[in-house]
Amino acid sequence: MRRRLFLLFIALHALVLVGWVVSLEWAVARGATIRVAVAQRDPRDLLRGDYVWLQFAFSEIPPSAFAAPARPNAGDRVWVALAPHEGVWELTGASLTREALPLTPGARILVGRVDYPLVQVPEPTGGRPQAVHVVYGIERYYVPEGKGTPPRGQKLEAELALTADGRPFLRRLFVDGRPYP
Repeated sequence: MRRRLFLLFIALHALVLVGWVVSLEWAVARGATIRVAVAQRDPRDLLRGDYVWLQFAFSEIPPSAFAAPARPNAGDRVWVALAPHEGVWELTGASLTREALPLTPGARILVGRVDYPLVQVPEPTGGRPQAVHVVYGIERYYVPEGKGTPPRGQKLEAELALTADGRPFLRRLFVDGRPYP
């Protein structure tokens, strides 16, 4: 009797894990695929190996991009509208509620969380406007062992799969239009 309970317990855990993996793979397979421009930083994690830290153009959202005057706090959910522009998808608007987000035809929704409510962002002109720093959970791309990191100074793009509810999944990186690694 104990043996059967133990095996049932193990099977239940395995079933939960398999169901979770299948649901994530299903979301990625059904999600819309888009490309976005990114900047990279290359740290190394002693336990996880090499990875590329990605900084998206829509990670720093100016207050003027919000649909209504907003005072976001750390941890608040943010809905971001992205639309295609010259081969990559760019920010067209943001909102703290999905209902208030203005969507243009063909736009996609991306959901993130406020990391820092208002941070100073350096500009090439020397000014320092404020922006809301948002994280999406796709900022790390782990590089296969021994492959190194992408070369600097080249155009880096990320391919994302977006589900209908706005969850992003990082699929792969492109360096100058070629898949990396």
